[in-house]
Amino acid sequence: MLKTSDAVDFVNRIAGQSGAKSDGDYEKDGILYCGRCGAPKQAWIDWFPDKDGNPQKNLVRVMCRCDIAEESAEKERREQERFDESMRSVRLALHTMRDDVRWRFDQDDAPENPIARVCRKYVDQWGEMRADNMGILFYGSKGTGKTFYASCIYNALKEKRVLVGFTSAPNLMNILGKWDKTEIFDAITRPQMLVIDDLGAERDSSYSAELMYSAIDARYKTGKPTIITTNIDKDDMEKDEDLWRSRIYDRVTEMCPIPLKMQGVSRRGAIADARKEKAREFLR
Repeated sequence: MLKTSDAVDFVNRIAGQSGAKSDGDYEKDGILYCGRCGAPKQAWIDWFPDKDGNPQKNLVRVMCRCDIAEESAEKERREQERFDESMRSVRLALHTMRDDVRWRFDQDDAPENPIARVCRKYVDQWGEMRADNMGILFYGSKGTGKTFYASCIYNALKEKRVLVGFTSAPNLMNILGKWDKTEIFDAITRPQMLVIDDLGAERDSSYSAELMYSAIDARYKTGKPTIITTNIDKDDMEKDEDLWRSRIYDRVTEMCPIPLKMQGVSRRGAIADARKEKAREFLR
């Protein structure tokens, strides 16, 4: 059994009673105060009664505001390090390049359009989206902003320290054919939100379709939100009679109950034209 004197020594040692004083610290009414924030670094607490049963008090170390802030900052740093390591692991397994996910909401040249508002709302209400497994299907013609908004959501959630993943369908088929499938499927299922970009651009073969279905199905079974972009119209998905593709599209429409049709002039084409014009001006 621990003696009272031993208990006092133990608490004092753990609490840092010895050597607790730093430059600028001062004593007032028998208690040590922090010289930086002015908060007490010691406090009297009720302790074991003496041998005659008289109540006793003991002076122990407490955390001042500086200590609390430093501990909080250290905890934040460790959590960020763990998150960054998890993100690196997913990116490496999915062979995600930095340029794939470079776009953010502050780069949007039409932030008030309905699609942009839905995407920002999705991020703002992420807790509810995650709980209800609400994914997004971006579909429409090339260059209309599907990958842009998927990337914006990806980066906004990453800033909230949500573990996210990003891959394209062609890239996914490529790495599944060359690398360890167990590691890749882990990277597909682990993120809280996964983007699969450009579905339908992968090689059209029964083997590729079967492999893609396996990947989509693995993600489906996690019950976690998925964002998918495709040039295939939603109506065409529903009419496709190919066995494997129809199974893929069935999964996609169930996983992504928020369908967003991207319309209008190709942004990519407009940007390319602007760059060409700038180049011509430069060469004149």
